[in-house]
Amino acid sequence: MRLAILRALPLAAILALAPAATAGAATFTPADGAALQAALTTAATNGQDDTITLDGATTYTLSGGFAYSGPSNAKLTLVGNGATLTATDSGLIAAVFDGGTLDISGLKVEVTPQFTYGFMVRYTGTTATLDDIAVSGTTLNTGATTAISLGGTSVTATNLSSTALASQGVVTTATSTSVTGLTVTGASSRQLQVTGGTAEITDVDLRDPAVPSATGIEVGAATAVATVRRARVAGSSTAAAAKFTGTLTVTDALLLLTGASARGMTAGDNNNNAVHKSTITAERVTIVGTGLSGQRAVAVGDGGAGEGDQHTATLSDSIVSEIPDPLVCSAPAGAATNLITVTSTTLPDGGGGADNTCTDNGPGITLGPGVTAVAPVFADAAAGDYRPLYTSPLLDLGAAIDPLVGSDLGGGLRFVGTAVDLGAYEYQRSAPDVTAGATPAAPVAGQPVTLSATATDADPGETAQLTYAWTFSDGGSAAGPSPLHVFPVIGAASATVTVTDPVGETTTKVVPLNVVAPPAGSLDPPVAPGAPAAATDRTAPTLSALRVAKTIRRGAKLPAAVKSGGQLRFTLSEAATVTARFERVRGKRVVRVPGSLKLKLAAGRRAVRFTGRVSKTTTLKPGTYRIVLTPTDAARNTGRAVRATFTLR
Repeated sequence: MRLAILRALPLAAILALAPAATAGAATFTPADGAALQAALTTAATNGQDDTITLDGATTYTLSGGFAYSGPSNAKLTLVGNGATLTATDSGLIAAVFDGGTLDISGLKVEVTPQFTYGFMVRYTGTTATLDDIAVSGTTLNTGATTAISLGGTSVTATNLSSTALASQGVVTTATSTSVTGLTVTGASSRQLQVTGGTAEITDVDLRDPAVPSATGIEVGAATAVATVRRARVAGSSTAAAAKFTGTLTVTDALLLLTGASARGMTAGDNNNNAVHKSTITAERVTIVGTGLSGQRAVAVGDGGAGEGDQHTATLSDSIVSEIPDPLVCSAPAGAATNLITVTSTTLPDGGGGADNTCTDNGPGITLGPGVTAVAPVFADAAAGDYRPLYTSPLLDLGAAIDPLVGSDLGGGLRFVGTAVDLGAYEYQRSAPDVTAGATPAAPVAGQPVTLSATATDADPGETAQLTYAWTFSDGGSAAGPSPLHVFPVIGAASATVTVTDPVGETTTKVVPLNVVAPPAGSLDPPVAPGAPAAATDRTAPTLSALRVAKTIRRGAKLPAAVKSGGQLRFTLSEAATVTARFERVRGKRVVRVPGSLKLKLAAGRRAVRFTGRVSKTTTLKPGTYRIVLTPTDAARNTGRAVRATFTLR
């Protein structure tokens, strides 16, 4: 039955593209839309593993849309290279794939108004790996039109995007769905909807819906369980919703409310007469409104009297700002048990102004430990920067254990101090990034040399407050970014600058110098060599500004320094050997992985390629890890270890 949707093609066209009947894999390089569909048809019926490679500069066009429906034991690899698929005339789906194992990458789909779906994976038994899929254009935009539909048994996807005008941006129905990197704009009903199975969706950007009444994230089916991490949702009527019997967990997210009656997170069933139990849990989120009286951060409940609904919302380690009346729990008289629980969260009213009519069968709203009315201190809320400043009173007020989620919304470490910070962003306590030099590099003894240091700090608001302290090998000292100094002795010398940020984080740079003799006949000859030897180096190297890719693909290449890119990036205060060891993260347990690797690196900003391979014989297994980097200089001074978490796939 599934093959019936495939486009009928002339037998000659199919035979011309079909490879010889062998047990090996077949490869196709179609030049146009008709040839591509012929390749898909052949791949679905030849009993082989097939690869279709497209020309990235080509737009493949076909009347009625493209379709592949293969057997369960076949594999199709479609390498799009950025090519565009577009359908003409009319049809249900612009591009549909089902059956067996699918590996699709680098594909753009331009949907036209005659179609209901843009890109679809479907049917039980289908296992799909997707990367860099983008859908644009306009669907019929009525009913359940969808830009990207992810079904089947298992879908693992990275870098999905939809700018299409459709009712739904992305819908997941697969038994198991994992998406890392999702951007949706232009949806008119729901930007992201989970209607079945278990979904893990990370690094999400949902904004600019087609209409203000659209929902950002919605989970709404008995079998739907979704976890959404590191999400930014802006402009929706409801940013995150658990509907009917859905279960939704949102962590490390920013929910921006603009509408007069906008909601941050809700649980309910749209006044449905049946009994439903929905659950939404939010941890380490920042919910920001515009001060309008009708906005709510958390809203739970609806339904008819005596219905027996049980809708639950839990908010913890979070920030609610510019929402005067943040909580509302409603329940009709009768059997409904609707609940809101808030802990370790700042609310504009401290929770005292909550609208609570859910008290017939329970407390309705419970304010637990750590609820406060202390206002957050954002870096620049007017510019959309909701990171905390170092002066924020909400630092280290959350859970006192590492949540092991990899990173905060900005990609920084999620656990830095003694506890997590409230809200979507963690204050990073980043050390300054410093470059230093001297003019001239070979100063003349007895004559002034200009030292200079330039520093920035990744933490917001701190670059302008950095202080500079210099020490010189002849025992002198100075302050400021550009001091002058006179070295009286010919020979090797050095200037050391230490840059300190407002919370005491420091970075040290050493500027080596070679002091030369003045021209012959100088009236002030330099001090003759023979001064005591320079003091032993006792300054430990500093590894700072560590940045680790959130998700790293496993590969065969050994770790090595690279000029650009790199999965690991950091700054060294001096040349050092950096030792890297790894710890496997399993839930709340952290287990050290045997072995380590060492890299000899120069001072400055460094980039290192890392794909999971530790040695010629050892490669880390897929999973979540913590990397621990420790620098040691030539004098065997060892600096402070620096840690970061990543996921290896």
